[in-house]
Amino acid sequence: KSCELLFCNDDDGDDDDDDDDGDNLIADEEHTSSEHESPLIPAKQSHHHSEYPLKAGNETERSGKQNLSEGKEETTIGSSVLFSLDRDARKTPGQVCRNKDKALYYKLTVSGQYNCVRNAFRRAGFLPTSSNNFNVLWGKPLKIAEYKELCEYQKVNHFPGTYLLGRKDNLARVCNKFRRVFGSDSFQYLPKTFVLPGERTELLQDYEEWKGKLKKNDCDISYIVKPPAGCRGIGIRLISDPNTQIKEKAVCVVSRYISDPFLINETKFDLRIYVAITSFNPLRVYVHENGLARFCTVKYSRKTRKNRFRHLTNYSLNKQNPNFVKNTNASVDDEGHKWGLKAVWKWMRERQMDVSTVMGKIDDLILKTLLSIEVQINTNMQLAVPCRNNCFELFGFDVMLDSNLHPWLIEVNTALSLASDSPLDKSIKNQLVTEVLNMVCVKQYDRKKLSDKLERDKARRLQGMEKSAYSRTSDENARRRQVCAGKVSALDELTAEDATILREVEEENERRGGFRRIFPQNDEATRKWMKLFEVKRFYNVLQFQWVTRDNNLSIDDYLFRKNSEAKKVTSHKPSSQVTAANPSLSVRTTGKRSLPRESFHATPASGRRHIEVDYAVQTSPNSPTSPMCSPRNIELDGELRLMGGSTSRAREDTDMSPGSLSKDTLEAAKRSSAGAQVKQRRWASFDIPKIVTKLSKASSANERLPTLLQDPQVCELYRLTAS
Repeated sequence: KSCELLFCNDDDGDDDDDDDDGDNLIADEEHTSSEHESPLIPAKQSHHHSEYPLKAGNETERSGKQNLSEGKEETTIGSSVLFSLDRDARKTPGQVCRNKDKALYYKLTVSGQYNCVRNAFRRAGFLPTSSNNFNVLWGKPLKIAEYKELCEYQKVNHFPGTYLLGRKDNLARVCNKFRRVFGSDSFQYLPKTFVLPGERTELLQDYEEWKGKLKKNDCDISYIVKPPAGCRGIGIRLISDPNTQIKEKAVCVVSRYISDPFLINETKFDLRIYVAITSFNPLRVYVHENGLARFCTVKYSRKTRKNRFRHLTNYSLNKQNPNFVKNTNASVDDEGHKWGLKAVWKWMRERQMDVSTVMGKIDDLILKTLLSIEVQINTNMQLAVPCRNNCFELFGFDVMLDSNLHPWLIEVNTALSLASDSPLDKSIKNQLVTEVLNMVCVKQYDRKKLSDKLERDKARRLQGMEKSAYSRTSDENARRRQVCAGKVSALDELTAEDATILREVEEENERRGGFRRIFPQNDEATRKWMKLFEVKRFYNVLQFQWVTRDNNLSIDDYLFRKNSEAKKVTSHKPSSQVTAANPSLSVRTTGKRSLPRESFHATPASGRRHIEVDYAVQTSPNSPTSPMCSPRNIELDGELRLMGGSTSRAREDTDMSPGSLSKDTLEAAKRSSAGAQVKQRRWASFDIPKIVTKLSKASSANERLPTLLQDPQVCELYRLTAS
């Protein structure tokens, strides 16, 4: 219960009267082994039904080349699942996959048992489960050990550590820290807040200042007192004298009371703004176009604090008032004591108020609040979460406007209520959940094949043969530091990992539905926010430079154009100048030698890497002119190392020279031929250390080459390696 109280801090305690579609599905323990696949709708649908086109995961390159991704990857990963408000997979026979390995599963914990969430999964063909084989989990945050057990295709609806915003005491601390780092004027959206008992002295000093400025007709309410982890208006008090009305050792959060709120029909209200975070590195933030406005049930007055229905906007409190008016029609969103957010903006526009400025200030409030915990969340993600895309989150920001239309942050709900007890609630929250799930791109996958793949990868790692798909060299790390320092552009040399990030940015924005992306954007506000990150991260800089680029090309078209330009440059230059001319060919330095490495180009196909061995030929000034005797790629460094690879033309030549071998070492070549018994016996006859010792006695490359050509063991060794 204490753990639940820590996270469930929502004060919107609705009764869930939303229609349950009925659970006519078989439990996961009783699923048959039908091989039917879950239907995935590829056609473009109407915007109003929350159905958006999703790009297929396996495309071909625009140059006509086939996708080079491994077959096992393609069979493990399925297509993206489409969530809809009016399509129900259960109503069509064979549409719901019941194969345990391929079925779509959802898991709801205690704090996620809402009909709008459950029905969104059911309409998409998901089956309920209580085990950990889920595709999506919706509920309370996981423990650190549970985050570590997630596979790359599982989604959970919380980032580790967002309780820093959910608890009112933590919210005050992180916002005050943000002010200390970036200046007192950097965050002007949180009323003066004190966390007791530690800040009682500061509270009393502030009270004396407030009392000295108090005028005759001003509101006599000075502060509002809340429990640190309370919800639904429980434990909230209005006070005028904290010295006498708050006990000395009380544990609570005390904030300045907003005594001049903006009123509609002479009634105080607050706004519930729904904010979706799909990634913290890079940071991507979306605000839903619709939300809720919760009104008090008694007209506002400054003169008395006795009537809670006059001052507190909590829905769970005001619905207990006999005068509460309930919404009865979803199409009429401006009736009763709960409105839609669109109705509030419409009401303000009709009275010639600057709604766009208000929305801009609310966006600024949201971004700066999230930036106050950005470092902690990313640290937790690196420590506990296996994959960058495992987590997403839907926040409920409670905002109140004052008489000058300045927004004030009341609280942030991390376990917001999605219960629906009116047609308006049902309409907004069903659309909200459906579009969030669409945006995070849930994918179907084969659990058995994934398990086999993980076992193979584990075995390869233990053998030292596994290489990360996104391994970064020291040169790449140096380039990232230069990008973050503003010395070079991140778009000049895109890796496969960079292209994957940018493709996510594009496709996610296409699936956003009723959400509006506020970060990153090509506007002045985003430029200001980029300066407010405590840690400058490469991915944030990358996506910012992408959305502010000077063309409207998609990532696929951009990569195609870049590769075309690079090929034109390299085709008109001799091979000895390729390294300097081609920005995609990077060079690593080892001691006194500059050694070219493989260039990992990001293809437009699916973000996976495409290895193009296009080495620069580095010849010695003393080398013979004969290509068979070229010492260009041979070096002695304690072992015989046949370095580098040939150019495209040389690779096609069947009569390859020793310098054209692409194996890093002879031992690596030996492992690659372990399947042939004959070759194994011949490998055993070679004494490689003896050969190295013999070659090391030569003082120059010109002396080593005749030794190579005359020694029968070396020639046989070369022929075996080439085969």
